[in-house]
Amino acid sequence: MSPIFLLPNEVLLLIFDINASHGFWSPLRTMSNCVMGPNDSEPLVITIRTSHVCQVWRQVSLNSPSLWRKLVNLNLLYDRPDLLNELILRTRNAPLWVKGTESVLYTTTSTRRLQNTLLVPFVQKHWGRMYNLRLSLNSTDLYQGMWTVISRHAPQLRNIEIDRSVLRGQAPQRWGSVKHLMGQQQLFADSAPFLRSFSCAPFPIHPAASWIPQLVDFHLDHYPFPVPHGILSALLRMSGLQELRFILKESTPQLEKILETPNIVAFNDLQDVVFDAEASVCQWFLTHLKASKRLQALRLLVQHATFEAIQAVLSQFTNMIVRSLAVSDLRLRFVRMMFSRRGIELYLTSNIVYSKEAAPNEVLFSIKTLSLAGKRPLDISSFALPPLPFVTHLSLDILTLIRSKRLPADLTGLMKSFITVTNISAPSYTISLLFQHGAALLPSLQVIKQTDKKHLSEDVITEFGLKRIACGYQPVQVLVEPLEN
Repeated sequence: MSPIFLLPNEVLLLIFDINASHGFWSPLRTMSNCVMGPNDSEPLVITIRTSHVCQVWRQVSLNSPSLWRKLVNLNLLYDRPDLLNELILRTRNAPLWVKGTESVLYTTTSTRRLQNTLLVPFVQKHWGRMYNLRLSLNSTDLYQGMWTVISRHAPQLRNIEIDRSVLRGQAPQRWGSVKHLMGQQQLFADSAPFLRSFSCAPFPIHPAASWIPQLVDFHLDHYPFPVPHGILSALLRMSGLQELRFILKESTPQLEKILETPNIVAFNDLQDVVFDAEASVCQWFLTHLKASKRLQALRLLVQHATFEAIQAVLSQFTNMIVRSLAVSDLRLRFVRMMFSRRGIELYLTSNIVYSKEAAPNEVLFSIKTLSLAGKRPLDISSFALPPLPFVTHLSLDILTLIRSKRLPADLTGLMKSFITVTNISAPSYTISLLFQHGAALLPSLQVIKQTDKKHLSEDVITEFGLKRIACGYQPVQVLVEPLEN
């Protein structure tokens, strides 16, 4: 007999439960895939089959409502009401884990066709038992129907995720009627005592909602309502957050009042942050984000960033670090910033290195890589970063960044900001400019890596090396991509 048949029932149930839990948190399958039928790797299929292996396994499975409650995937059951009813019977009264995709699709003749009409009625019927809920919708009609459900009291809800559908179809572009309906009531009737994780971009959040302070995970992508509706004010009440994903692409016409709020909140439990918004909102957030003992990763994407905004955000990031904390207590190890403005993108990726020799009130960090890339010429003659003395790797595409009339002057001015750079990656055109005008710059430079396969003259490389030696610098290794043929 195989050893697996000798395992205690508790261990068997743990194995079955791991399979069910993993399947619930896996990405939602699209309806177009589900209509082809469930595959053999679906947790529901695996669980049904394991329940038929032997009498012991069947007894363990059927006597475990906590197992079956995690298998309610409505994408697989929308056309099998008999199987769905049997599944719900096996859950008994256990809180449910439900996932599904509902969408409005259009045929080749533009005829409106609704798939998976089971989802909203099912959630409405069993709303009081919802524990984990993951849905994906793509029509304002569907959002309006779902609002009638989630505007009710949620007695057991712990995690909720409702996002725009991954399906092709009609994305919600017009929110007039939906906004009017949602303006009459609050999410969960302002009662969700066990809610911990919230990701519902299409629905308005009241800043005074009772469940906001208890959140530990908050994900918001492409919020379709005006910022003064309360989202930033609500964010300030989430002092217990551990994970934050905040993407705000919409304009913020009345932002000043919120940005000037005097109440500074420290998110002391945050561990992982993704924050994507315009420069003023990012600066506002950094004033409230104080590096706690738990913060490990920060990804900041700044939209519509002027050079002044780049400087301000970087300076605010430096000030964000709480200097009263001992260096040994901080866990922040990764920072990635991206600044975008009219076709230009500036990336800074930082691996944080803390000096054990630093004074107790100082935190030293090292920015390892910086890259500039753009889609159109841009005059950066006045561009200057705040002091970044620990940058060691630099990636540049000067060809698309600087107007041709000022290339030498702009390149020289830009390079003065990076006296500690040891590695540069750039196309041949940029390297040629560096060879011509930058021999006396970048005293720490050790490696130049060419990112394209265009030919670089050996004479130019040699001349550059001689100029570097004449300046008292070490020779530079030039890594040239091999030419084809």
